[in-house]
Amino acid sequence: MHHSTQRAALAAAAVAAAVTAATLSAAHAAPAPAAPRTAGVSVTSGGTAGDAAVSSAVISRDGKVAAFASEAGDLVAGDTNGSSDVFVRDLAAGRTERIALPGRQLRGPSLSRDGRHVALITAPAGDYGASDVRLYDRRTKTFQRLDVELPDGFAGKGAGTVSLTPDARYAVFDTRQDEGPDGQVVFLRDRRTGTTERISHPAPSGEPRSAHAATVGDDGRKVVYAHSYTNGPRGDDWSDVWLRDRATGRLTQVDRSHDGARTEKESLEPSLSGDGRKVVFESRDTHLVPNDDDTSWNVFVHDLASGTNQRVHGTQGGPGEAYTRSPAISADGRRLTYVTELREPGSRYGTETPVYVRDLRTGRTILVTPDTTGGAASATVAPGAVAADGRRIVFLSADAHLLRDDTNEGDDAFVRHLG
Repeated sequence: MHHSTQRAALAAAAVAAAVTAATLSAAHAAPAPAAPRTAGVSVTSGGTAGDAAVSSAVISRDGKVAAFASEAGDLVAGDTNGSSDVFVRDLAAGRTERIALPGRQLRGPSLSRDGRHVALITAPAGDYGASDVRLYDRRTKTFQRLDVELPDGFAGKGAGTVSLTPDARYAVFDTRQDEGPDGQVVFLRDRRTGTTERISHPAPSGEPRSAHAATVGDDGRKVVYAHSYTNGPRGDDWSDVWLRDRATGRLTQVDRSHDGARTEKESLEPSLSGDGRKVVFESRDTHLVPNDDDTSWNVFVHDLASGTNQRVHGTQGGPGEAYTRSPAISADGRRLTYVTELREPGSRYGTETPVYVRDLRTGRTILVTPDTTGGAASATVAPGAVAADGRRIVFLSADAHLLRDDTNEGDDAFVRHLG
C-alpha cells in the first residue's frame, strides 16, 4: 500500500474509533440531573388541595414517602370520620394511605428510614389533654403504645411530640407529669429491650418547667430537648437547650455563651443531626458567638465536638436586618434549612418568609419554596422533613398559588425536589 494511502486509512480508522468511543460514552453517561420542582403532598387523587389544612409534615430518611396530619376528608376514599388523621404518601407512585383510630384524632407523625413505621400522637376527639404516643406498623397494620412503663406520677396523658430513630428502635417523646413542678418530661422508649427511661432533668429549685421538642440521634445515644418555663415567658432567658448523653449520663447546656458569660435571652426549636454531631436551634441571645451585634433572632449550629456555635444569617438581609428561625438539619449535619424574611428595598417589614437550605460545607444557599410567579412563598420546614441526601425537603405553606383549587385557607404539604 502506498504510504499516503496507508496514512489516509489509519486516519479514517482513528476517526471511526473516536466516533464509536464518543457514542458509547454518551450511551453510558449519567443522565442529566432533573430540574428542581415542587409537588403537592396533601393532595386529592386529582392533584388538588385537600379540603382542610395540614398541621405537620415529615419525610422518610430514604426520601420515598412523606407523612402529614390533616382533618381533610377528600384525600382518600371513605374518609368520613371528620377527625385529624395521619396520611402517608408514596412520592413516586402518588398513592396516599390513611392511618386512623376510631374515636381518636392523630397528629405529629415521625417516620422510620423506609417509612414502614410511623410514630404519632393520638388523643380522644376534642381532648388533647389525654393524648398518648403510639407506633403504627404499615406492614402489619397494628398500633403499639410507646408511653408505657412510666414511673409513678405519669399516667401516659398529655403527650406533646415524638421523634423516631430510622430503625424504629428508639422513640423520644414528652408527656405530662400528673402533679409537681415538671409540666412536660422527656422520656426515651427502647423497643428492643422494652424499657423506658427519663431523659430530661428536673425543674431547678421547684420552678415550673417543661421539657419538650425532643429529638434523638440515630444510635439512640444522644437526645436534645428544650427546657422552658411551663407557663410561658418569665423574664428574657425563659428557655434553654439541653443534651443528654445516655452513654455517660452527662447533661450539657447547648445554648451556652462562647466566653462563659451569662446568657440573657431564650433559645427554642432544637434538633439533633442523625449522626449526633450537631445541634441546631434558634435564639435571641447575643452571647453565643463573639461580636454578636445582631438585633434579631438567629439560627445557630452547635458543634458537639468543639463546643462552638456558628451563627447563620439569611442571604436576604444581614446583621440587624432579617432574622433566621425554625431550623432543621439533615442526618449528616451538612444541610440546614431555615426561615428568613424577604424585604422590598426600603421596606421595614418582610413581605414573605420563605425557606432556604444551606450547605454548611460549601456555604451555598438555595431557595426551597419558590412560588409560581417567580417570587418566594412563605413556608416552614420541621425537624424530620429533610431526606438523607438533602435533595427532597417537605414543607408546609399556606400560599394558595402552589396548588389548584386551594380554598382551605391553611397550610398544605409539599415536597421540593432539588434535582
